[in-house]
Amino acid sequence: PEPRHALADIQSRHAKIIIRLKEIIEELEKAHADHLSYRQSLQEAEKWIMQMSFKLMTFNALNVSSQELTMQQIEKHKGLVGEIDNFQNRIDEVKDKADHLLKLSDDQGDLGVQIEKQLSSLDDSYLSLQATAMQIKERLQEVLAKWQDYEKQLVKCDKYLKNDVHPWLSQQQGQTPSNVAAIQSSHTKAKDLLERLQKFKQDILTAGSRCENLGSLEGRLAKEDPAETQDTLAVRATQTLGAVDQAIRALEREIARCQESATVWESVNSLRNDLAEYLDKAQAQLKVMQETPAKLHIDAAQIEVAKIQGLRDEIQLKQASIDKLRSRYEQLGGEQFKDQVTPLQDLQQSLIEQANKLLQDREQALDTCRQYHHQQAEMDTEIDALAKDLEQLKQNPNISAREKTERLKRLRESLQKEGEGLHKLRLIGDEVASEVSPHDRQLLLDNINDLERKYNDLQ
Repeated sequence: PEPRHALADIQSRHAKIIIRLKEIIEELEKAHADHLSYRQSLQEAEKWIMQMSFKLMTFNALNVSSQELTMQQIEKHKGLVGEIDNFQNRIDEVKDKADHLLKLSDDQGDLGVQIEKQLSSLDDSYLSLQATAMQIKERLQEVLAKWQDYEKQLVKCDKYLKNDVHPWLSQQQGQTPSNVAAIQSSHTKAKDLLERLQKFKQDILTAGSRCENLGSLEGRLAKEDPAETQDTLAVRATQTLGAVDQAIRALEREIARCQESATVWESVNSLRNDLAEYLDKAQAQLKVMQETPAKLHIDAAQIEVAKIQGLRDEIQLKQASIDKLRSRYEQLGGEQFKDQVTPLQDLQQSLIEQANKLLQDREQALDTCRQYHHQQAEMDTEIDALAKDLEQLKQNPNISAREKTERLKRLRESLQKEGEGLHKLRLIGDEVASEVSPHDRQLLLDNINDLERKYNDLQ
């Protein structure tokens, strides 16, 4: 019995050992499987991070040469960032597996140190990946901001062209400024529009220069789909800048036209002012002549007539200036400036008519004055001759009474004729006296009275 018991005990212990060995084998196999699973998960995580790093690196060569392509790259990058963020779950799974291994392997200190290093390296790689993704995101946003600023400048310029420049240019077409102030206003407006438009152009070119060399973050990919590289913003910029250049040329032409019109207007205004000033002076001069009495002396009267003729001729010569002024106004706007010339023309004609009438009156006064002086001189000579004859007759004792009577009779007849001449002189004198100055009038009356005294004394 003892050997049987001993054998049974051995068999029992053997069975237990076998069972325990199987359990240990199962535990080792499970631990090995867990370790392999951790290693595989760790390697896959590291591999994924490395692959994602390569993907992110390609963003340094992605085409951002247009706003559309930049937005496409941003959308692509958003997808990658989403994948990176979601990968945190995979990292957590690796850490969970590592924690499980560490719990099973408390007595394996080297393994724990190794796993800690691996997890730390994995975290660092993942954080680095996230940082790189964030940098690329920020860089893409900076590029997009440049494209958006470029687009904003184009929109503002298009709006300015549409709402300010083009309406004003259309308004100026066929419009004739009515005065220098209107021209100066148009000139100032055109300069303001031009300066602001040139600034818009400069802003667009500056914004475009910040975008035109972007190409890619590090360099444009050699192979791109032509459909993807189509830059609608570049097309719009070309159209806008073309419209800006066209508007600038139009504004420069308008400024030149304003300057030319201003020169013409200044010339016209100068011509009109000079003409108006001359006619005003001529009117004042003619008024003085009209209010000045006629001259008694023939020389002075002739000089006065010559002055009136000269003034009238000068006024008539101003017709050429009036015709020139009318022609200039017709060039500037035609009938709307008719009122600018008509008053000057009317004044000139009125002055000519007044000068002609005054000239006619003074020429007639000159003729009357000549008659007066001729009649006076003739009578003065005749009366002096009669007085001399009478004196000789009185002093000659050799003349008979009969002959003396005959000669006195003839002297009396001659004296009677001079009486008629004196009456005629008086009539002419009255006519002249009504035209001359009070001083000349008195001189005239004194001369006539002197002749009358001589006549009466002789009679």
